This record gives sequence, structure tokens and C-alpha cells, in this order.
Amino acid sequence: VNDIDLYVGGLSEFPRQNAAVGATFACIIANQFKDLKEGDRFYYENSPRSSPSAFTLPQLDEIRRMTLAHLMCNNFN
Repeated sequence: VNDIDLYVGGLSEFPRQNAAVGATFACIIANQFKDLKEGDRFYYENSPRSSPSAFTLPQLDEIRRMTLAHLMCNNFN
């Protein structure tokens, strides 16, 4: 029990509420997405302090006002 493979242990955990994986895999997946987001200097939500090519704060505010529904309705009409 004290020396179990990560993959086998992760698969044997009970899923978290409203999730398909247990606590271990949920933590690993969350950390991976966090690292992908923060490590990408072109990710649109990174602040202007982290990259000279980033959007300004007023531009980010305007982007955040857009919804997927609004985008689809504007393109299909």
C-alpha cells in the first residue's frame, strides 16, 4: 500500500463529485492547465506586464464581454 504506482493509484480512487477522476488526477490535470495557461506568453489573458505583445486592460475587458452565444449569433446571421 505504501509503494503503489501513480497511474494504478489514480485509477483506483473514487471520482470526485461531478467528475470523472479522483483527487490525484484532478490535481495533476488542474496543474497542467495552469502551467499551459501561464507558460504561454501569447495566451490572451496574460497581462501586459508578462508580455509586450499582450492585450491592454481595456482590450481584455472588451474581449471578456463577448460570449460564445454572441459570437455564434453574429456569424450565422
